[in-house]
Amino acid sequence: LRLPLGACRSIRPACKRIRFVPPAALPFTVSAGTSRRSQRPTFRLLYQQTYASNVYAFAKDPPMLEPNSLTIFLAICAVESAGRLDAYNSREQAAGPAQIRPAYLQDANQWLLAHGLPTYRLSDRFQLAASHAICRAYWARYKCKTDEQRARCHNGGPLGMKKKATLPYWNKVQKHLRKARA
Repeated sequence: LRLPLGACRSIRPACKRIRFVPPAALPFTVSAGTSRRSQRPTFRLLYQQTYASNVYAFAKDPPMLEPNSLTIFLAICAVESAGRLDAYNSREQAAGPAQIRPAYLQDANQWLLAHGLPTYRLSDRFQLAASHAICRAYWARYKCKTDEQRARCHNGGPLGMKKKATLPYWNKVQKHLRKARA
């Protein structure tokens, strides 16, 4: 079961403080900066266009959410779905660019409710800004401070930072981070 890229336009934004950007405005089309083999955007193009479009209004976010997590989030998206908004894994029920599972969303929503913030629905996982906010809430709940902690926690759950099985995943994310910073 896959949602077509255009279907994301009909999903309303889950939170008033996050400006909804239709998929047509995001850098997920074949254009300059895409890799020829996969016809998907390179990480550098994805980062530059997302950052330049000012999708995220971090100034209004509560202080307990880490605002400087855009680079690691986009690296995770590059590893998980190659930046595709419509990615869906039916076996794990993981959806969106960050491949967020229902249990992950539930953990993030519990933290958001405890802090009096708006929560997200399963359909919001297909939006880039909402996926980033979900990940930030999850990382805040489990006190992930560094990029390594965030990536390994995203892959292995709350105790992922301590699991050896998440090290290969962290190495993949690091490759994308190096490309972005080069």
